[in-house]
Amino acid sequence: MQGVVLLGTILSAHGLKGEVKVKSFTSTPTDIAKYGPLFDDEGTVYRVEKIHPAKNAVILKFDNIDDIAAVQKLIKTNLFVNRDALPTLNSDEDEFYYCDLEGLDVFNDDNEKIGQILKIENFSAGDILV
Repeated sequence: MQGVVLLGTILSAHGLKGEVKVKSFTSTPTDIAKYGPLFDDEGTVYRVEKIHPAKNAVILKFDNIDDIAAVQKLIKTNLFVNRDALPTLNSDEDEFYYCDLEGLDVFNDDNEKIGQILKIENFSAGDILV
């Protein structure tokens, strides 16, 4: 999807009343709710009602999701925001969003092109450039 940034992935249900455990990809995990409504691959919008930190994740409560059955359908759902909802970066500080790396050419020490960055993955052990 063009113009969107992945901010998190729903990992599991948390309790029985519609809360979800989310792996947040923001530098401060609770900032996942800071940039407005989140949406999934299909465009379904999720408005955060409550948020609190958890070990290696955050717990979110979305509006209109009140039971575990609804949450079970959301496990592994990616949560996005529009790119323009995020703060402007300071180019003098060499700041960038990971999605800015996608499509860039990769060179070795001899300045020979050896590939292109297709995507960035993270399976909890660290970031992997594909």
